[in-house]
Parts: sequence; C-alpha cells; structure tokens
Amino acid sequence: MLPCSSALLLLPMLLINLMTLYVYQYDIGFQYSFGSSAFLFYLSVINVGEMKPKTGRILLSIAGATGIMLFFALPFSRFTGYVKDYRENIETYRAMEQALREIPSDGSVACTTMLLAHMSERDIIYETHYHKPAENEKLDYIILDARYDVDEALETYQALGYRITKTVEYDGDALIIILQ
Repeated sequence: MLPCSSALLLLPMLLINLMTLYVYQYDIGFQYSFGSSAFLFYLSVINVGEMKPKTGRILLSIAGATGIMLFFALPFSRFTGYVKDYRENIETYRAMEQALREIPSDGSVACTTMLLAHMSERDIIYETHYHKPAENEKLDYIILDARYDVDEALETYQALGYRITKTVEYDGDALIIILQ
C-alpha cells in the first residue's frame, strides 16, 4: 500500500492528464504527459527501494519490458508515420521552408501553430490562435499556414489593415499566406 505522502504524487497525473478531454493532455504521444511521468517515475523509485530486493528486480524488469513495448507500439509507430509523410511531401516542405527563410529575422511575427517553430528565433513572435491584435499594434508579418482553416485569422488581420503580400503555392495548393 502506498503511503499517503507517496500517493500525493499521483494527483498531478490524475488532475492534469486523466481528467481532461484535451487529447494532447491525456495521450502519451504528446509532450504534456512528460511532467506527470516524472512524478510516476520518482514514485516508483521510492517504492521499489522499500521492497524486498527480489520483488523489486522482478517489478523493474516488468516495467522495463513494458516501457520498451509501449515505445515501439505508440511513439515509434507515430514517428515512422511522420518520417513517411515528410518523405512523400518533401517538395512541399522545401517550398514552405524557403518562403519562411525570406522573412527577416528582426521582424515581428504572428503565425499559426505549425509554423511557430520555424519563426522561433525572433524577439517578437505570437501565435495567431492566442494573439488578440490591438488596432494600434503593428506587426511586420502575419504568416498563416493555408493547409489548415485560417479564414477567421485572415479576416481578423485584414480588418486591421494587413494585406496579403505573398501566397506560397506548390502543386496548385496554397501553403502559406503572408500578410504585411
């Protein structure tokens, strides 16, 4: 039986990861489970230390084998899917990366989620989903990933005076819309 102080470490996992409908929070394929996983790892180390040596070795062996199986069953299969997708669409991604490289590194930017990492080396950067633009605020670039639904963001920024200056297309599909 877990002592009360050790059981307290289970609360973050229950509250943060299991009592939500937000898929990124409860699915172990996403990064949000790492924090509570650290609590579970620490809790297991504490409890194994209190067990008989033979029982502890058996449980650690089972936990290690389970971890290896879960790695190959869940994240590894997703990872190979991402690699396959990248290889199949490499020209599309290259066209997008080339367009993003043309954005000056000293410019202030608001961009959509999937492009945020590409713009990360800037002093001023916002994610369009969370950015509530003010009428007196003027960003240098608004970058929208046109592969996803960006109509609302496009309308919002156009209403504030931003105009489309470039649309990046590949194979007839719009990929990126850049506003200034």
